Amino acid sequence: MDQYDAVVIGAGLGGLSAGSLLATQGLSVLVVEQADQPGGYAHSFRRGPYTFDPAIHVTPEVRDGQAVDVLLRHAGVRDSLTFLETTTMVDALLPGLNVRLPIHSDAFLQAHIDHFPDARDQLHKFFWLCAQIHVEAHELPPQIPLSQLDLAAAEFPTLFRYQRSTLADVLDEYFTDQRLKAVLGVTWPYHVLPPSRLSFLSYAQYLAVCSQGLFFCRGGFQSLVDALAAALRSAGGDLVLGVAATGIAVEDGRVIGVRLGDGRRIGTGAVISNAAARQTLLDLVGEEHLPVPYVRRLRKLELSLSDFIAFGVTRADLTALGSPHDSFVFRTWDHEAAYRDILAGRPSVVLVNTPTLVDPTLAPPGEHIVNLVVPAAYDVGRPWAEHGPAFLEETLEIVRSGMPELAESLEIVDTGTPETLERYTKNEQGAMLGWAFTPKQSASGRLSPRTPIEGLLLAGHWTQPGSSAIRVLVSGFFAGQRVLERNGVTPPSLPLAIDVSWSGLHH
Repeated sequence: MDQYDAVVIGAGLGGLSAGSLLATQGLSVLVVEQADQPGGYAHSFRRGPYTFDPAIHVTPEVRDGQAVDVLLRHAGVRDSLTFLETTTMVDALLPGLNVRLPIHSDAFLQAHIDHFPDARDQLHKFFWLCAQIHVEAHELPPQIPLSQLDLAAAEFPTLFRYQRSTLADVLDEYFTDQRLKAVLGVTWPYHVLPPSRLSFLSYAQYLAVCSQGLFFCRGGFQSLVDALAAALRSAGGDLVLGVAATGIAVEDGRVIGVRLGDGRRIGTGAVISNAAARQTLLDLVGEEHLPVPYVRRLRKLELSLSDFIAFGVTRADLTALGSPHDSFVFRTWDHEAAYRDILAGRPSVVLVNTPTLVDPTLAPPGEHIVNLVVPAAYDVGRPWAEHGPAFLEETLEIVRSGMPELAESLEIVDTGTPETLERYTKNEQGAMLGWAFTPKQSASGRLSPRTPIEGLLLAGHWTQPGSSAIRVLVSGFFAGQRVLERNGVTPPSLPLAIDVSWSGLHH
């Protein structure tokens, strides 16, 4: 077709979420993807008999009535997917101390108390604060008029008090024990920012959501991608692979169409872009169509770091070794020093992800997949093709220091670098989370899904609510809702249930 109600650029989870919603609600939809497979960072790949997920390893909110569950039911694909629950959030292996952090909130809190009993009361208060941040963040309206700002600050005092705080700020407020503060900060590599720069709001909401349960999609997250793509197509939507969008046509400040790399011009009054934000706005639209302050802000926004990923397999009995789904092996207790090493091109912490402990179908019987994920800078002073081999050897040395039996049995079958991630997904500099999760770039500090161009909306980790599988799925759904409203269709709702059970919430 040469005319659609909506065109979606990018078939990542955000784009497929938007496209499948619009198609199932009766709109004509075209989703265009520059790669030859849909999925973006959620795309799984195979090497021989092994299935690897490069970037997405778990998702929350899949129980009945929770956000991902409801979203997939609207698409009609929930019953075709099986989600397998993990039991441990992470094992933190610091020099001289191993800490297992269970998923569920009370056990998670108790694990910290077991190692630091003298800080029991402060730990209760700290986790109460994290829970309260999560509750207020969900109750806060998405748009607040300037005239209502004082009223909102009075109604949501905890959220407003800490909106510009870093994790380090709050840890210093509650604790003096440096080792305890280091343990409370062990999840920072998920956010690829150290405590001194990481938004406390982002950290708190991450903990609160994870406490409700984390799940792996059986068969790998490509199963989720394929289900959404099937929903799009079965509802009459079109998905075109291997064709890039080369321009978004704008007239009098509004979208009128999309130009494709194969020369076609598609007419539409609505575009949802799941592509990188600066690529969308500065390259596809062109800054001449945008307000100067908006362009200035776009250019100032800070990208998140990327990852180096080594894809491995082992025949070791990981269950007998007591390995969890995720382990962080740290070279040092000093998270700030570790971050400086990363910026200098050296690994300092390794996430050891073993999805076959949850889903054995990803590898032959008796074998396990092991993903080694290391926060990494895009620019390390030389091409990653030259830098990668030495980086991998250092990464394996860190794994040997904390998990020697696993490291000795490991066979690396492939690697991916920040340049690899950029090449396959077109995410600027292979940014893992879009924009960095600093206080200024979290929550409302992130780009709004609405842009200065009428009819152009953003989805994915470049916009609100942020990164992670659940957030990009939600971002696409919300963008789709706005397009439905523009077309006179009442959109289905997506209840964002809150089920925070930290013991500290009742402190």
